[in-house]
Amino acid sequence: MNPVAKLIARKLLLAAVAEGERMVGAERGAAMSKSQRTEVVAVRHVCILIGREEMQVPIMTLSRWFQKDHSTVIKAARLARQRLHREPWRSLHAALVAFVRERRTGEDESAPETETPRTVAKSGARQAARAPAPKQPKTVSCIQSQAPGAGNDRDWWVKCNDRFVTRMRQVHPEREIAIRRAGA
Repeated sequence: MNPVAKLIARKLLLAAVAEGERMVGAERGAAMSKSQRTEVVAVRHVCILIGREEMQVPIMTLSRWFQKDHSTVIKAARLARQRLHREPWRSLHAALVAFVRERRTGEDESAPETETPRTVAKSGARQAARAPAPKQPKTVSCIQSQAPGAGNDRDWWVKCNDRFVTRMRQVHPEREIAIRRAGA
């Protein structure tokens, strides 16, 4: 992504964040903060998803813009994608995508806004007919093979830890002294 496109994408994404905050009734700058309010998290996650899918902004760039760790940004995009079948996520996503596309084509600067602002329903509101959640492919790991509480928790922990230590020894043989010091 070239520097000019990155600056344009950032300006557009920040405008989408501000529009999302206005739509859910949050104070300005709340989506860029550490707030965990449901409405604010919805705006933040949907904007991250839009930045990733609509604007093709790299994960590391999004993590800098939102001042989050890259793994948090990846999870936010995944969760937003999973929640798009539910309200208010669906309507928030549709409104913000329309906002971004409208701004991107330049129609927004030529025509002043004349309609009244729309608000998104609170997360407590449920829609009667919901589509089922998309199925995620299952991967088998030691965590999924035996969940804690389904037997002896200590055995489960030891099994997972042994797999981790074995893999660390294979991948990083130069760290053998640190692995021994850790008690494995």
